[in-house]
Amino acid sequence: MSRKLTDSAKAKRKKKKNRKIEKAEDLPNHIKHSMIEGLYRIGWDAPKIIKETGLGKSTVYDNLKRFEKRGTCTPANDEATKLRATAWAKKYGSSSAAKKFKVDQELVKEWMKEKHCGF
Repeated sequence: MSRKLTDSAKAKRKKKKNRKIEKAEDLPNHIKHSMIEGLYRIGWDAPKIIKETGLGKSTVYDNLKRFEKRGTCTPANDEATKLRATAWAKKYGSSSAAKKFKVDQELVKEWMKEKHCGF
């Protein structure tokens, strides 16, 4: 004789069955960056990330190289980040800007030189 399932158990099973599973390579870039960074932080190495997620080698290795250099996988070279970081650096210093925007302090200094802000 089988057990009788409760309504909540039935609802959970139905929800799990209807959940859409997406392939890693079809995800938006910002999610890929976070996923690679998270897996790397919990101890996965690059070959394991590539094998388990199905992401390309260049994607994974480029993200991990960026993580080693800057401490985060998200790209920081967009113009909006540069503008905010240089403005923050003018007011509070390059070290503070580097921490706030999660970029290398030397990168902030380079941006300041590009903008001819003077340092």
